[in-house]
Amino acid sequence: MPKADTNWVKFTIRPHCDILILEHTNFAGGKDVFYVDTGAKCGVALSPNQWRKWETAHANSPMTLNAGFVQDTGITISKQTFAEMIAVGPLPITDVLVEGDLRGGKSPAELTACLGMEALKRLDVVIDGRHNLAYLRPRPRGLRQKITTASAPYFVRPISPART
Repeated sequence: MPKADTNWVKFTIRPHCDILILEHTNFAGGKDVFYVDTGAKCGVALSPNQWRKWETAHANSPMTLNAGFVQDTGITISKQTFAEMIAVGPLPITDVLVEGDLRGGKSPAELTACLGMEALKRLDVVIDGRHNLAYLRPRPRGLRQKITTASAPYFVRPISPART
């Protein structure tokens, strides 16, 4: 396992699940619950509650729409923006796409976010399956793959009502 290094964040892996679910006790004593989806090209997909908080705090950030298809929910449309930094529990992820309405609004209420491939490219991950633990840390910026202009969406800055 990772040596004592303050950059590693320890998560508990929820046992007996079909998907990789990571849990972390937050500062309020509750649990932040994340799942890892290596089939999702997104960065960080937030639950509806977390997205509303993010969108309110970043109201002037440029956004675009992202459409997709999920087998169990059908067609999904979500807002998407670029984050210089987003905290996934205690784990900071930088330079990543963030989108809302996790799983078309039909995700379990306990889920906080999904980490897709664009987020995982920005992290080092160690899984200790024997002890149901996962260790994650941000990768140094020079070692990770950058978003290419071919895959990066076009963002439109919201027009201020004062400018119309």
